[in-house]
Amino acid sequence: MRRFCNKVLKKAARCSSVTYFLCGNATLAAGHVLFYHLGHPGDRILFHTLHAGDLEVVKGETPGNLTLQGHVSMSGNLHTRQEGTVIPPGTQQHSTTEASITLREAQKSIDDWIRTTGVRYFSELTNMAILAEEVGEVARLMSRLYGDQSFKESDKDKELADELADVLWVLCCIANQTGIDLTTALQNNFIKKNIRDSQRHKANEKLI
Repeated sequence: MRRFCNKVLKKAARCSSVTYFLCGNATLAAGHVLFYHLGHPGDRILFHTLHAGDLEVVKGETPGNLTLQGHVSMSGNLHTRQEGTVIPPGTQQHSTTEASITLREAQKSIDDWIRTTGVRYFSELTNMAILAEEVGEVARLMSRLYGDQSFKESDKDKELADELADVLWVLCCIANQTGIDLTTALQNNFIKKNIRDSQRHKANEKLI
């Protein structure tokens, strides 16, 4: 889900000012993306918060080591100073856990973004059209990466992960608008497939 987190930050970067809900770990991750992926200059990034004052992400002496300075609500009423090491691309990862985001958290984060930076949701039919457009972008890139079509100059800066994240973004928007919890829906879908297809694919000679 690292690419998906990058997508949220890219959307925020298009605005001169943005309000977003981040815990301490997410603030460290945001600092990592801004430093190592988006090329933020200097060795400090200052986040102005609504309730915890100013929080500062500072680069450490070791590449990838970031420190969050200030008081930040990590869980419940706990306030602490958070330090952590983020492993940059290309370096060996030893004993660390990569930050992740659940489907339910993704839906909530997108809803928060839409209601603050995005102002409001597009209509359901508009988002359906956008979803078709984003799926088309995935198909366009797939045909060039894995099919027989050659890249046009305008296609060369496209990334499959980014295009798939666009699709996921719009899917979450439609789910939010129609009152669907994608986590529950996916769990039910697994149940359906386990019942309906328990022997189907094993009996398919084409897959053997």
